[in-house]
Amino acid sequence: MMTLDNANPHSAPANEPSPAVCIPEILERIFSHLNQTTLRTHVRLVSRDWNVVCEHFLDVTSTIKYRKRAQVADLDVEQREREHMADLDVKLPRLPGSSIPFGTRALLRLASSTCLDLRFFAPWYHPNPFPPNYLYMTIFGSVTWSEFLDKDGPLTRQGTQRTVRQLHLYGDDTLTPYVQTIFKRLQDHALTNVQIVLHRIIQGFLRLGELLALCPFLHTLHIESLDHTGNIYNQSPSYPRLERSSVVSITLKGIKIDQPNMEAILEQHGQYLQKLHIISVRRISYPDLTDLTLPYVEVFDRREFYQTTARTCPNLKSFHFSFFKPDPDEDSTDILMDAFPALQELSLSNSDLTQYNTRMHTYLQQLTGLEIVQKVVTTDAIARAFHQILCDAPNLLSVKAPEFGYRAEYLDVQGLKQFWACRRLRTLHLGFDSMITKRFFTKMAATRLVYGYLVKVAPLLEDLELTGITLNMELEGGLCLLSRLKKLEHLKLQSCAVVNFDEADLGWLGAGNARGAEWTAREVLGSTWSQRVQEQLTLLQDDNDGQFPQDSLQELTVRDFNKVGWVEDVQDCLNELALLAAQWKMQKQEDHAQQRLDPNPVWPRFESFGFRFPLNRLVSHDQVLLLREIVHKYRPAAELDIQQVLPSFTRM
Repeated sequence: MMTLDNANPHSAPANEPSPAVCIPEILERIFSHLNQTTLRTHVRLVSRDWNVVCEHFLDVTSTIKYRKRAQVADLDVEQREREHMADLDVKLPRLPGSSIPFGTRALLRLASSTCLDLRFFAPWYHPNPFPPNYLYMTIFGSVTWSEFLDKDGPLTRQGTQRTVRQLHLYGDDTLTPYVQTIFKRLQDHALTNVQIVLHRIIQGFLRLGELLALCPFLHTLHIESLDHTGNIYNQSPSYPRLERSSVVSITLKGIKIDQPNMEAILEQHGQYLQKLHIISVRRISYPDLTDLTLPYVEVFDRREFYQTTARTCPNLKSFHFSFFKPDPDEDSTDILMDAFPALQELSLSNSDLTQYNTRMHTYLQQLTGLEIVQKVVTTDAIARAFHQILCDAPNLLSVKAPEFGYRAEYLDVQGLKQFWACRRLRTLHLGFDSMITKRFFTKMAATRLVYGYLVKVAPLLEDLELTGITLNMELEGGLCLLSRLKKLEHLKLQSCAVVNFDEADLGWLGAGNARGAEWTAREVLGSTWSQRVQEQLTLLQDDNDGQFPQDSLQELTVRDFNKVGWVEDVQDCLNELALLAAQWKMQKQEDHAQQRLDPNPVWPRFESFGFRFPLNRLVSHDQVLLLREIVHKYRPAAELDIQQVLPSFTRM
């Protein structure tokens, strides 16, 4: 660890230059020899005097971080790989006392960065927080662009690598004049992933054809307008058409675009397109866009547009199209099924669920992916239709509805009530609206019900994200039930209630540690630990994945759900964990080095935690710190993301 000493910069002898003058140049040379991880985690200041002199340098360097991200190709963009990406996070304006101007400094950082995030906002406006899993370069106003983008030529120093592959832009009116400039200066970086989020765009528009022409290697494009004021046009008179487009995924959300422009884009870039999501598109009225008294004229003829899309996009696998204000009388699902009879992944809006019928039931049998994208109030009829879909589609591998208002009462299996047919689910992102049921009317019992049900119906889950739940971290809350998901890799939970727990409640996470195995077993079984292990250890069979011998996909009956939601189910799970920990310990080899390489029997493939708590007086900050400490103690290799946000932004 590098620590700058608690010295006084003003105590130098008279015949020597003041350290306050030399420190910027000295630190610049020192920092240039340190990697970004060291700059972020191993450099700290312990003196206020040093802090006054060097705070600008640390604003640049200490916030640069490596973040392990999954570079997941949405479709078949080469192979899936995971790599450490260097994120660029620098702050403006030009650093006083620095011998290297900001523009040059930023270019040096770009030489080792694969993901560049830029945020543009007016000086008087501070927007709501954006998704937290990125670092940003925050730019207030346009004056500071004189050293960074208001120049000709590519944004690359001579002799440096062109490594930027992902570009994320966030901003308001300050952003729109610079979008084309940014793409021109990053033209030689071979961008493959572009995300643009617009907020409060009053004037200006994006020339989509020009942007696509500047990115010949682009695979994924996402453009979103948070308040439905963004305008997109396809005119690109100064740029030739691409001979071969490599775009495989296009998502346009909350924007204004008419049918001729959209069809022109598909004609040129639809050959290899596999994912097309046009979400909440704004209706435009003709012939006068300024006269609000004229009736709306439907720009998008849904049937004609679907037919054009099917013709120009022969490889399309995932499709979504919805209006900002849908017409409840329009039979959109029948038109969709006629145009795309062989889709693999279907993306719907809440209004589409009201049209669920026998034909749609048959259509769902072929789907492997389902997504609900629009955030609207979920009525009882829509909630029932969504539950029926989950009960009718056995081939689903992915269900993503994080903003949907699901009801926990559908998980309380009694009598003739149906349960989900999608037993082979790998990915589940689900939002809850109501957690209380007639039998489970307490928050702790409702949480046990959700966890217990998911473990029963979807034992092969690898990616689980639950929002809107009353998360309970205590043992009685049933979080340990998720330990039965032996293939789980990613877990994200959002709480809307009080969170209270201590280390004993999460000790089951340490079942794979040399000390944690015996500790967990003894805590659960008490004085009968040794006897219980000897009696029941023979019932467990050796399995490389750490799974129990029963068939995880055996046919379910109502009787299998008798204990779901009750404390007995949690107790059975803790007994299983204790026995599994004992088995793991007994199977260890004598070589100590080999012991550390053995996988943890609880989630042996686990990679990341994500917890989000509301920022209010009900959630103690000490509890958040304790959770971070416990997870790092028992799962040090897992990536951890714990956040406290305003209640209105608790959705992940």
